[in-house]
Amino acid sequence: MKVGMKIILVEKDNDVVKFAFKDVTLSEATLNEFEFMFNLKCEKNILYWGGFADKPNYKNLKEWYYRILLDKTKKILFINYYGEKVGYITYKIYNDSICDDFSIAVSDRFSGKGIATKAIGEMIEYLKYEHFNCKTFYSYIREDNIPSQKVHRKNNFILTDQYEDKFLQSDNKIVRLHKWVKNLEE
Repeated sequence: MKVGMKIILVEKDNDVVKFAFKDVTLSEATLNEFEFMFNLKCEKNILYWGGFADKPNYKNLKEWYYRILLDKTKKILFINYYGEKVGYITYKIYNDSICDDFSIAVSDRFSGKGIATKAIGEMIEYLKYEHFNCKTFYSYIREDNIPSQKVHRKNNFILTDQYEDKFLQSDNKIVRLHKWVKNLEE
């Protein structure tokens, strides 16, 4: 699936057809797009919110990227804004019914435009089509990551009382990550 600009039929009234363009679309990652992923993973905010203190090792990240592309239970989707790659979403499918959000990241240059909110909405639709057995999607979000919490709340994720305490290099301490859940059968 690769879509640059998605055209949607909005209304058909007699002979008049109205269309709208989606500004945010998703495309499945390919082997030749690794450089984009590497550059994005080197951005300061993406490093911090991802829990990393340093830029990734090029060779190690490339090996991880290629493994993910070959793994049928894991997926990398690139986020496109008016046809330009601006971020990514990664997720994993567990036992066909549960999907786990590894991460979502949007380049600093495009933050604050509602792209992540729309991208998660597109991903939910993608999961319903591509992984129709997936009934639940969950994500662990840092308790201090208010922007990510807002994005998930806008997509009707529910904050649960479950959490993980995880040591993050970016903070050099243990940070609490709260579990958010989305029922995909809604």
